[in-house]
Amino acid sequence: MQTMNKSISIKESSIEKKVNVLNFMFDLTDSEQALICKLMEYTINNTIALTIELSAQIRGDMSGTSFNTGIFRLEKKRAIAKSGKTITLHPIFNNLDKLDQLVINFQSPTVFIEEANS
Repeated sequence: MQTMNKSISIKESSIEKKVNVLNFMFDLTDSEQALICKLMEYTINNTIALTIELSAQIRGDMSGTSFNTGIFRLEKKRAIAKSGKTITLHPIFNNLDKLDQLVINFQSPTVFIEEANS
């Protein structure tokens, strides 16, 4: 079987554009994508400890977005994990600011079935 490779170049890529490209995994709304981008600004090792001050600062930066509802939806869509006041972003967002290239491999479902039956 012949394989085909395609490449997409994104000029002047920003965190917002990278999150937009990865959105196929989560189906986030525009406001949820904006919230993920804002959370990424405050992460240390992909984790954020939400203090009252930090929550207020993020809320102030987000116009027209309900912070608590956004966090709830991101957690429901598995873009984040929340434990108490600690938020951990999905691993795909770790060091996204340093990402220069992304490779996605598509495999046919029959390959998985054959491997499972082996």
